[in-house]
Amino acid sequence: MFNKNLKYYRLKKKMSKRELASLIGVTPMAVTHYESGERKPDMKTIKAMAQALGVKTSDFLSNRNENLVFVHGEFRKGSKLAAGQQEYIREDVEEYMGRFFSVVDILGGEVMPDAPEVHKIMLTESPEENAKKMRDYLGISASGPVGNLIQLLENRGILVYACDMENDAFSGMNGR
Repeated sequence: MFNKNLKYYRLKKKMSKRELASLIGVTPMAVTHYESGERKPDMKTIKAMAQALGVKTSDFLSNRNENLVFVHGEFRKGSKLAAGQQEYIREDVEEYMGRFFSVVDILGGEVMPDAPEVHKIMLTESPEENAKKMRDYLGISASGPVGNLIQLLENRGILVYACDMENDAFSGMNGR
């Protein structure tokens, strides 16, 4: 958990490995090893990292769901975001989804956290109208087959999370 949280908070702060290393008195390679989990920092270094990143040392110990799988082969290729921004988005969504699934595990799916505010399409009660809005947003024809939907979405910079949910009434579009 430590390594994933370190990377998340570094990216959130828009800090390079070199910048963090300079602030805490280690080499950039040491930061790489900490983030990959190959090495564990001592407590003095952990405290220095927390101070440099503006977090508590306990924030590094938050649980992360190791079972989340990213299917995003085309995301980086089709995005105009810088690599660091893409990596931050990936880590931020993973952190959010980890908290989401922790709440679902603990509460049995009865209470859901608020979905993060992102660009959204205003949905209606009509699935046909919603499909038309989505096709328009994605820039595809109003009728006909869609093809590889995951690839289409990720080429537009949208990360896709595939997961089994027992409740088919849940909507990833509006969090309900």
